[in-house]
Amino acid sequence: MRIAPFGAFVRLADGSKGLVHISQIDDAYVTEIREHLKVGDNIKAKVLAIGEDGRIDLSIKKAKKKPDARKGRPRQTAKPRPGSGFKITPFEEAFDKKLNVTLES
Repeated sequence: MRIAPFGAFVRLADGSKGLVHISQIDDAYVTEIREHLKVGDNIKAKVLAIGEDGRIDLSIKKAKKKPDARKGRPRQTAKPRPGSGFKITPFEEAFDKKLNVTLES
């Protein structure tokens, strides 16, 4: 990983690189990235976007599981309607494998 004033560049499990912007490191306001991350850390991050140029934008704070605000009630999950064409594509499967990232040195 390389740390810059605006974020951290990380290497994903497949060798590609992504950026965790300073605003996506923690729910609290981050002024100094090195107080939260250091080179060599293994982190869990959610992919926010992949640009046309292949740039991958990541979020550590969105990867954290948040408790269900409706305690005591089961979570509802979206179910595909018959004929909706909803299915996981090979791209999405490969995308899930990229979520395990390592801060690059």
